[in-house]
Parts: sequence; structure tokens; C-alpha cells
Amino acid sequence: MASTKPKVALLKIETVYGTDAVPTPAANAILIRDEIRAPQLEVFYANRNNARGHYGRGEQIVAGSKINVGFDIELAGSGTAGVAPGWGPSVRACAMAEKLLATAHAGTAVAGSASGITLAVGASAVDQAYRPLRIRLTGGTGSGQTRVITGYVGATKVATVTPAWTTPPDATTAYSIDAQAAYSPVSASLESATCYFYYAGFVHKLLGARGDLSWKFPRMDIPLLSIELQGLYGGIVDDTYPAVTLGGFKDPLAVNNANTSLVSVHGHAAKLYNLEGRLGNQVTYRNIPGAEDILINNREPAGSVEFEAPTIATKDFPALARAGTLGQVSLTHGTVVGNKVAVDGILSQLTNYREGNQDGTATLQFDTLWKPTEAGNDEMILYAL
Repeated sequence: MASTKPKVALLKIETVYGTDAVPTPAANAILIRDEIRAPQLEVFYANRNNARGHYGRGEQIVAGSKINVGFDIELAGSGTAGVAPGWGPSVRACAMAEKLLATAHAGTAVAGSASGITLAVGASAVDQAYRPLRIRLTGGTGSGQTRVITGYVGATKVATVTPAWTTPPDATTAYSIDAQAAYSPVSASLESATCYFYYAGFVHKLLGARGDLSWKFPRMDIPLLSIELQGLYGGIVDDTYPAVTLGGFKDPLAVNNANTSLVSVHGHAAKLYNLEGRLGNQVTYRNIPGAEDILINNREPAGSVEFEAPTIATKDFPALARAGTLGQVSLTHGTVVGNKVAVDGILSQLTNYREGNQDGTATLQFDTLWKPTEAGNDEMILYAL
């Protein structure tokens, strides 16, 4: 009898779509939670449905097959800022691009504007070098603000930020673009992965795997990534569970007052009960003459948030909901550089206003729609800091 308790997942980004990247236990293991969605072999059939001189049905012809698998991953850093966390490849398989800044860039601004900052002379001369990284104002005018860089012109050193500054920086402003790993959506040149999933005495092999992701930061619990993958059938065979190396995974921290900071809902420092979101990829299996693949043809990011209800004088959230106002929903979690994670929805709309109750405390509950800037591919960004 095979037990369903042991579970091992290996995942590696493919060089050629649908070609086995051969993930190894030493280099490509993922630390997954025990609460998985069991692997599913999904077979597609075409009915023959031919007429006969008697009752009865005809057989079905196999038209294609794929494997689906889902798992949760604890959200924590890699241990070193600017180094990809162990969950990075799983996110990349969900149409997210990885940008690594191994060494921080800090300096004093040459100038500032309502939605921009001119970086120091030593900043990169490469266009979009700092998109979509976070920038902090560390001194001088506007100190204490954190924004997302949504555009950068290397020739002028001008970084555009979203949302606009509350207090625009000037030539006295010190800043830092810290070492970090950033993951933002893409609409072209999507990566794919090979996933080996060991479960119930079998190894299920997914090729050309792509999928969707969601995340949640529940109060007094561990923040999680949820990954749902679909892959071309690469085989299901008997196998033993390999010993794995999990160097890219660090111990997570519970979501609480000590560990979770910079919770901002449209500029309001929220007392948070829950924050979650989903990239909302539209994932499709395709099998036609000339192509068998997993496609992602659109996404519709959305989520929800619940926090202690402020007074109207403090923040008029009913008015924001009625006006359809766009604003930032942002969270930073962790206490030590190298083991911090963050999420930014830079243009988020609060919808479906509801008044709630948590332990006798009045709360506000919203659904959230996450919109990109005009530049695109920046509506939802995950960070390891």
C-alpha cells in the first residue's frame, strides 16, 4: 500500500518548450506544504458515435492528455537580498518575469517631480534597468516613502514611480534601490517548466508546465503562495522519494504586528486582518496539428482585503468605493534583510464594499481589482527583499 503522506516536488525552467529540463533533487526541489491538490491525469476524448443496427454506444478515441497539480509554498526570502528565493521558478512558470538586483544602488537625487525622481550620476544608463523595483526615500525631502519604479530612462536617469509621491523629492533627497528580487507579470515570451511531482509512490512528470498563482497573508498565520500548474503528459511511473536540498527556502514568519509592516490601503496605514490576491491567468491546454502546449492568453488579477474600519474623517473608504478610485495596496512582511517579502498592487480598485466584524471589532471588507499602468505588466508585483 502506498502512503499519500510523503510528497516531493521538483521544478526547473525549460530551455526549450515541452522538452524535459530534468530537474534534480539537489538543485530544483521545492518546499511545499502538505495540503496539496492531488495530481490529476486529465484525458480528452472524441466520441465515435457511429450508427448501428442495435442499441449501445461506441468507444471513445483519445484526443489528448495533460497533468494538473497544485501546491502551496511558504512565502519567505532566500536568505540573501538580491538572490532568487526557492519559490522563484514556480512563479516564473505562471507568466511572471524575474528581475534580480544583487547590489543596492543608493545616492542623492538630482531632482524630483510629482511622479518621478532623477537618480544620481552613478545610476544605470540602461533603459528600464530598475523597473519594477522598489525605491525608498531615506533622507531629506519626502523621506520615508516607498514606491514602485514603473519606468526608467537610462539617458536621463529619470525614474517614474507609481503611485505619485505624497511629498515629491528634490535635490536634498537621499534614496535607495535596495538589493531585491522582483516578480512582475509578462504578456509575451512566457517561460515554461518541467515539474516532477512525487506522490502515492508515483512520479508524475509535467512538461511545458504553466499555470496560475495566488497569495495570502492571513493574520497570525504563515503567508502562502498557491500554485496551480497544467503540463503536457511526460509520464506517470513508479518511483521512490528522493532526498532533496532546500537551500533556497528559509523559515517563514507569522503575519502579526511584529513581523508585518508597511500595510497600506490607498495610503491608509491599515490594521490588517487578511490580504490575498490571484494573478488570474487564463490557462488553456491546446492540441492541434502543429502544436501541443499550455497557453496563457490573458489575466485578470483580483483579490480581497479586510482591515479595521477607520473613521470617515481618517479615511473615507465609502467615498473611494463609490468613486472607483485607484490606489496602492501594499504590504511588506519580515524583519531581517534577506528574509523579507512584499506585494504591491500599484493601481488597485476597491469594490464590493462590506462592513464586517472580527472579534467584536468593526472591519471593512473589499474585493480588489488590480490594474496595470499604461506601460503594462506591473499590476501585481511580488518581492523578496
